[in-house]
Amino acid sequence: MKLKQRITVIPLFFVLTLTGCGKEASEIKTGGPLPETETVTETETVTETEAVSEAPNVTGNEPAPEPETETETEAALPAVVLGDEQFDAYLPLLEGKAVALLTNQTGIVGDAASFRVEDPLSDPDSLIRFGKDRDGNDITYGEHILDALVDRNVNVTAVFSPEHGFRGEADAGETVENAVDEKTGVPLISLYGNGNTNGPADSDMERFDTLVVDMQDVGLRYFTYYISLYNMMDACAAWDKEVVLLDRPNPNGFYVDGPILQEPYKSGVGRLPIPIVYGMTWGELAQMINGEGWLSEGRTAELTVIPCLNYTHQTHVPLSHEPSPNLKDMHAIYLYASTCYFENTVVSVGRGTELPFNAFGSPYFENVDGYGFSFTPQSMLGATEPPFLGETCYGKDLRTKPLQEIFDEGINLTYLIDAYHAYQSLGQEQSFFGKGSNDRYFIDLLCGTDEVRRQIEEGLTSDEIKASWKYDLIRFRAQRRPYLLYEDADDAAYIDLDPEMLTEAVLARMSLDQKIDQLLIVAPEILTQTETVTSAGDALREALEQHPVGGILYFEPNIVDPEQTKALLEATQSYAKAPLGVPLFACIDEEGGKVSRIAKNDAFDVPRFDYLCNVKSKEEAYEIGLAIGKYLKEYGFNLDFAPCADVLTNPENTVVKDRSFGPDPAFVSDCVGAYCSGLHESGILSTIKHFPGHGSTVGDTHEGFALTERTLWEMKTAELIPFQRAGELGADAVMTAHISVPAITGDNTPATLSEAALNGVLRQDLGYDGLIVTDALNMKAISDHYGAGEACVLALKAGADLLLMPVSLTDAENAIKAALSSGELSEDRIDLSVRRILMKKFEAGL
Repeated sequence: MKLKQRITVIPLFFVLTLTGCGKEASEIKTGGPLPETETVTETETVTETEAVSEAPNVTGNEPAPEPETETETEAALPAVVLGDEQFDAYLPLLEGKAVALLTNQTGIVGDAASFRVEDPLSDPDSLIRFGKDRDGNDITYGEHILDALVDRNVNVTAVFSPEHGFRGEADAGETVENAVDEKTGVPLISLYGNGNTNGPADSDMERFDTLVVDMQDVGLRYFTYYISLYNMMDACAAWDKEVVLLDRPNPNGFYVDGPILQEPYKSGVGRLPIPIVYGMTWGELAQMINGEGWLSEGRTAELTVIPCLNYTHQTHVPLSHEPSPNLKDMHAIYLYASTCYFENTVVSVGRGTELPFNAFGSPYFENVDGYGFSFTPQSMLGATEPPFLGETCYGKDLRTKPLQEIFDEGINLTYLIDAYHAYQSLGQEQSFFGKGSNDRYFIDLLCGTDEVRRQIEEGLTSDEIKASWKYDLIRFRAQRRPYLLYEDADDAAYIDLDPEMLTEAVLARMSLDQKIDQLLIVAPEILTQTETVTSAGDALREALEQHPVGGILYFEPNIVDPEQTKALLEATQSYAKAPLGVPLFACIDEEGGKVSRIAKNDAFDVPRFDYLCNVKSKEEAYEIGLAIGKYLKEYGFNLDFAPCADVLTNPENTVVKDRSFGPDPAFVSDCVGAYCSGLHESGILSTIKHFPGHGSTVGDTHEGFALTERTLWEMKTAELIPFQRAGELGADAVMTAHISVPAITGDNTPATLSEAALNGVLRQDLGYDGLIVTDALNMKAISDHYGAGEACVLALKAGADLLLMPVSLTDAENAIKAALSSGELSEDRIDLSVRRILMKKFEAGL
């Protein structure tokens, strides 16, 4: 369930078409370069030269070859128009406001003045150093957003800057001090120093009413600028400040790749549960931050996005300004997703040279085959103390790698894996991966998980490791879809994704323990081992991390009032999705009439219904199902253990007498189908119960033994008819009864534990192939005669998929594992049920 949020997206109702490059494009800028200001200016570095091939600290290889022909730079299609170029769209929002900026050296209005090209794949721009044109001349940049706003009489009271500082010259992770812009006199407030790393100081939040965001990102989770965006949004939400985000293209926005960040691996290089390559612009990401409730305490920022024009996720927009001091050309930006993993290992990524992230190497590889390229890191702006300073590193030059290959590969772990094995073959004592802060592997922080490192150590290939991300990426694509502002052709394949594909992807990711837990539906107290659960605290979150059960069943004590119930279910569902991304069945017994957990609570203003035995028509049954489904959906439930499909063939029956639609099997079937339709229309899954029919019994299985002496022929003419029509009636699941049916089982074995009843009659004779859920296994008809674990194993052998309310969660898990070890159960049998469970969840879009 998405949190409500205030988001405005303002499109400009005209298209500004820019054609050509160089002088023509720069003429559309307002104002000129900024030589007099602390805002970004081009600065010379000690070791920088006009071209990569002439850099004195690169040896061992020929310069990267020049392309045979230059592509014409005249764009046939309308050029991308950035959010900051659309003054008419956002200046009115700033009138009369004290305005702060979140920006750095990349906040150039329009930005790509000399690089508006149609096809970067065949264009030399990928290896042109930022700040230079094709002839090696310095680019004359357009107007910086700070000057643009000041020149237009906007009251700019502060500028916040991210890692590397306002001018983008500081080393990675270097503390940057506050300053004042000499030209405008505006305070420059560093978010990478002065104790502000986790967000702005309260005193700085008092400086402004509206935050304007204009900064170029590269679309990778470990590129830290988005963390500054998150922190500023978080502060603005807390202080009721508006956020106006001027959107920019994402140069890596054309694909999604990499593992999702896991909670224990949040750090300064990873903040949000997104993949390494997340395929979103900042406008889209900001909407997702709001919509997914990722800000502190579930707050949302008042957000306005000014989107780009003429942009899609398949548009490759070359940048003209380096986004950070060690990303010096577009080729490096595209390789960054594959070479950054060498950081803090025994391998250099080329910091301290003119080719960081375009090459890698190590002093250890001097005599290793295939690592003949060499470079020597030197101290320079943005890399004053690079790894292996002054040492010759031997490795590989990736500058000649065609862009299309880079795009096709996405994240390529082969570079890292091959280097790891080469280093291992040398017998060195030092760990290849090294250690980062708090004695943790830095690669684990970059990846957001320790799985990648462990998989490399176990000998998995790049393709095998990437296959393990498959489901997570499918899930993320579905999660991000509501927030996309721009067409994504690559995403089209996921819009109507086959639930079977989702099922197989997640099943491949699950451990055996996780599969076993997916079979279980329990009360929240079984998980937390506490008295009564009415809120989702740390105990529940930690329990779901350890035991990702398939569902939770809620009873009257868990349900206090509407607001509490919504909060409980929403938080619980969020916790449940964290380990695997698989939602819970949020279950309740809400039949209407006698069995109603919510309708009996006066705190809820919902419809109340009479006993179902008094229903006179299938239309009435439909209205009951529809009404119940609507309020269950509102509070966060998704699976109702209703309606009863029991045919009342014994008028003396007290268990289902008031809950049954009556003695006529045809009428019962029609009402069951109508009731299910009402639930479905409201977005709630249905369960028909209690197979093979509780309407003829004497005795209550809640209290003990219950028996029917009806023959199989008699049952086929009455009790079994609604279950024979289960698929036709729209049943999402069939619940078993613990009644003894000697005509089917040959003895007094409860139907729930009888293979003859479930696999024999229900699946084979009646043709039902959907979910089978047991009635509660803590009822005395089971618990008085069978151990908690024993009952679960027998139910699975009988054909059940979901085990409801075992007496002990631990006993259930251990017994199933023991049965697997002994061969009494097979993993294929477990997989069969887990497939049914996952398919139902994904088909329903839970």
